[in-house]
Order: sequence, then C-alpha cells, then structure tokens
Amino acid sequence: MFSYFSNKFLNLEFIKYLFAGAVSNVLGFVLFFILASEIFKINPVKVVIFLSPLIFLLHYILQNFYVFKKKFNKNYFFKYLILYLINYLLNVIFLYLLVNKFFINHNLAQILILIFLTIYTFLISKYLVFK
Repeated sequence: MFSYFSNKFLNLEFIKYLFAGAVSNVLGFVLFFILASEIFKINPVKVVIFLSPLIFLLHYILQNFYVFKKKFNKNYFFKYLILYLINYLLNVIFLYLLVNKFFINHNLAQILILIFLTIYTFLISKYLVFK
C-alpha cells in the first residue's frame, strides 16, 4: 500500500517537473524568437546571454516552489546552480561524443540527451538538491 502511494506521488511530482520545465523552456524560446527577430534585431548571442540567467531563475523558482514545495533556501539554490552547470557540461560532452564519435545525427542526439538529462535531473533534484 505504501508503495502505491509513493509511486503515485513520484509520478505526480514528475509530471509537475515536466510541466514546469516545459513552461520555462517555451517561455525562453518565445522570448528568444521575439528578441532575435527582425522586429527587435538583437544579436542572438546577446539574447542568449541575457535570457539564460532569467530562464535559470524561472527553472529554479518553479522546481523549488511548485514541484518540490520547498521554501527558499540558499543551499537549495546553490546546489541547483551546480546541477544546472553540470547538466550544461554533460549536454556538451554527450553531444560531442554522439555526433563526432558515434556519428549520430545531431538532432537525434540532442533528443536522446534531453530525455536522459530530464530523468537524471529530476532524480538528482528530488533526492539531492531539494532534500
């Protein structure tokens, strides 16, 4: 009986995690396309430099308060920042290996990496970052 409730809770948490990630990523993509469009004509690199910290903060806020229902804690924030940086490095390393060493199409490789990092990040967030 306990296993049923823990699995149901884990699934609800994971669904909320996916939803929160989708919201922040879609917002980031929309803002990127708008700011880098012909209307605003802002250099795409400058847009990414500007948006990255904002999207990171939105990710953190949604994960902390919405998904894991925690109060603000600077330790959570710094652990999440470290996880975010590790994910960035893993994404670059895996993409390089899959494309250049295993000759997988870069789009497929990024999809596979995204699936892996989503599950990995949820588990690390749940059991280490927001614990």
